[in-house]
Amino acid sequence: MIKLIAIDLDGTFFHARGKVSPVNVRALEKARAKGIKVVIATGRVYVTSDPIIAPFAQAVDCISTCNGAACYYPGNPEAFGREGIPTEDAVSLIEFLERREVFYRCYIDGRISYSRPSASLLERYRAMFTILEGDAGSTDVRDNLAAYLRETGQQVEKFFLLFPNPEEAKAFRPQLPQQEKFSITSSFANNIELTRAGVDKGTGLAFLGKLWGICREEMMAIGDSENDLAMLRYAGESVAMGNALPELKAQCKHVTLKNTEDGVAHIIEKLVLS
Repeated sequence: MIKLIAIDLDGTFFHARGKVSPVNVRALEKARAKGIKVVIATGRVYVTSDPIIAPFAQAVDCISTCNGAACYYPGNPEAFGREGIPTEDAVSLIEFLERREVFYRCYIDGRISYSRPSASLLERYRAMFTILEGDAGSTDVRDNLAAYLRETGQQVEKFFLLFPNPEEAKAFRPQLPQQEKFSITSSFANNIELTRAGVDKGTGLAFLGKLWGICREEMMAIGDSENDLAMLRYAGESVAMGNALPELKAQCKHVTLKNTEDGVAHIIEKLVLS
């Protein structure tokens, strides 16, 4: 019997970036009415995920953000279950990325932080940078983020690295230093995401399962990208979207319709509500 449903956002729950499907929302509402816990499991940080789920927050019990690194209740900026990257490990990675002039973001305490980009970095990433800065009020730009972390001791929940094309992202991944200190994944072809070693969407589910007394066999996870793989492997019922990566489909028990075809609602109706 399914007692918890974990759902990715982009490429899974949303039809397009941030576009909410009323059909999917109704399915979540029906599931919650049956006493089933609904978890949004996203790579996004709290400051960008909470507002985007606000229209259907009544259908969500918890937001597991930053690939499982920090959990929040909708509308409450106080995290619980946070697992950040140790400060010195984060500082070393920041200094490495800045020497290589790679565009990165750090997710810290539910917000987005990064060092002020150089002129050459801005020029290289100009189009993408404009898109990423669309989240007004969500970013803290600092002259020296590494120094700020050393001074405050704050931990990074997740690193988000962005590249102009998939080929550069793929080539850069094996160059990352001290890889044993991080969980490394991706949510789309142009990016790389890093959390603390051993922290992923699967461990996020394990934490919530312990909190709520729900075992993994009673969980269903739905996703489409590499960063969803850990929770798909953890949950008793794994569901790949019709638009998911082929390797995800091969490892899941079920494949539903595409995100643009309300695949989330379709599989919830089939496996949970019927």
